[in-house]
Parts: sequence; C-alpha cells; structure tokens
Amino acid sequence: MVRVENSKSIDPTGTALAVEAWAQAGKANGVIVARGGPADGYALIIKGGKPQFILRAKSQMTAVTGADSIAGEWAHLVGVLTSDKELKLYVNGKLAGSRKVPDLIRTDPVQSMEIGADDLGAVGNYTSPYGFTGLIDEVRVYHTALSAEDVTKRFEDPKATIETAKLVFAASFDNDDAQDSSGNENHGKLVGVKPDAGKYGRAIRFTGRRSRTTGSFVKFDWSQDVPLYVRAMVLADKSLFVCGPPDLIDDEVSLEKIMARDTKVQEQLAEQDAALLGSQGAPLMIVSTESGEARLVKQLKHLPVWDGMVAGNGKLFIATTAGTVICLGGEKK
Repeated sequence: MVRVENSKSIDPTGTALAVEAWAQAGKANGVIVARGGPADGYALIIKGGKPQFILRAKSQMTAVTGADSIAGEWAHLVGVLTSDKELKLYVNGKLAGSRKVPDLIRTDPVQSMEIGADDLGAVGNYTSPYGFTGLIDEVRVYHTALSAEDVTKRFEDPKATIETAKLVFAASFDNDDAQDSSGNENHGKLVGVKPDAGKYGRAIRFTGRRSRTTGSFVKFDWSQDVPLYVRAMVLADKSLFVCGPPDLIDDEVSLEKIMARDTKVQEQLAEQDAALLGSQGAPLMIVSTESGEARLVKQLKHLPVWDGMVAGNGKLFIATTAGTVICLGGEKK
C-alpha cells in the first residue's frame, strides 16, 4: 500500500470533498483510496468489478456504485461529497450515480489515508485490508466538491488545474515515489509496492494483500466489521441485532501512536474509556445473516446490560444499565 500519515490539512471534518484516481484493476475487488474506518471516513473502491464511493459518517454508511465493470481497463474515477450532503461518483468523466447522505464527516478519523488498501479498519462493507491488485495513478484529494465540468476537465487533461478547488493531496508517482505536490507535504510512504508504467508517466503497481482471515480453516460466507463493542446480541430469523458502546479508535493505530509518543492519543483513549462507561450511549445495529450488510437502527441513550437483549412476538426487548427496559417493534396502538 501507500500510507499517508494524518495531518491537519487532510482532516475531512465537516467539509465537502472529492477523491480522484486513475485505476487499472487486475482483480474485481480492492481499495483504491481510503481514509478512516467504521465510525467516520471515505473510500473509493472496486467491488465485484464495479467502482464504488463510500462515505461513513456517525457510523452510518452510504455508497454510490457504478453500473458497469471497470476491471482490466484504465478508468478515471472521482468520488464527490457536496456541502449539501450529496454523494456522487463519476466514471470516465460521466456521472455514474448519486444519493443523499445523512451527514458530513464530523470527526477526524484516527486511521491514516491509504492507497491500495484499507489496513486499519474498513470504511465500507468489506474485510480489511481489501488489497487492490493492479495499477493506480494520479491520485488527488480535494476538500472541495468538484463540479461535473471540473471532473470532465480532469478526465480530458490530467495536468489541468482546478483553480477553485482546495487540493490537499496530489501524487503523480512520476518520480517513483508518493511525494505530495499539493504543497501540504502529505508525502506518502510506499509499503510492499513498486513503481511501474502508468496511465500518464509512472504509476504504482499493487499486488494485493492477504486478508487477516486467510489461513483459517473456517470458510466465511462474509466478514463484517461493526463500529461498536457488542454487549448484547440476538438472532431473529435472518437478522442479527447487536448493541453496545461505540468503537471510536483503532487498536493498532493507537499502539503505533503510543510507541511514537503522540500525546494526542491519550485524549482519544480517554474518550473511548468514557464511551465504554456509557458517555455516548449505544448504537443498535442490524446485520443481515445473508449478505453481512449492516445498518444503524437506533441510537440508545444508555448501554445495554451484558447479554440483556431478547426477541419475541415481533418485538425486541433491551435491558439497560439505567434500570429500564426498552421495547422496540410491534404494532403501534
């Protein structure tokens, strides 16, 4: 992968943004650019051969997927998040899809930005690291929502500049490295990849990485990260309900920060400790046992007690640490 460490200039909190790249995928799945994890972040990926732009805000995931496969061919991809909360995906200069999102990103993700993988917590419904196989070229990240005209201009001319855009990261890979030419010095580090001939000049060739579940005797139908610590869980037909305090940090990233004597990590750890004690309540999520798709059902004010959830008669009952029992579902009277 190519890893770009966190900095103030690439903090996506509360801003419109655009993520751009040329990609030639050798396989049907993989992350092109990702920043963040299961709580907040964005990712430009290829899934089942089709490009997809994903936004994760307040643990809620929204995705826009292109209709056609791009596997094996060079494709210009641009994911856009507008200030009025619309998610868009452009493929080869044309709008491939759009949809509204509930919110912008509200916290600076603790995970670094990565190209070619999402190694420290999945933004979307895929199993980290979800390594990309193939070539990636001309990666740019803007804290501005590019217009359709801007996207067409960049598709037709990779050297074209968008004067009104706030460019926070730009890597052409032409010097066989991931130096940032945006002026923000967000230089990337090449990890286990090699330069190669690209769409324009040089690019980075990615060979993919084994999933963390590789080598297990268990054969998964799917594997899904959920942004919470499960304290209560119940299976009802083909729906798995899970509830618990939110998972706000990535353990691997936190360990790296501790070893690097990053003083800010203590604040993040303290916030996570408080959340485990109930300061942020508990998200209740439902996971499909068939597809692994997860969605937020309700944000509870109090934590559930351990294993304090049952289902029956079309209703869900949750015992909380506040001494109350919550009943969800059933017919309203």
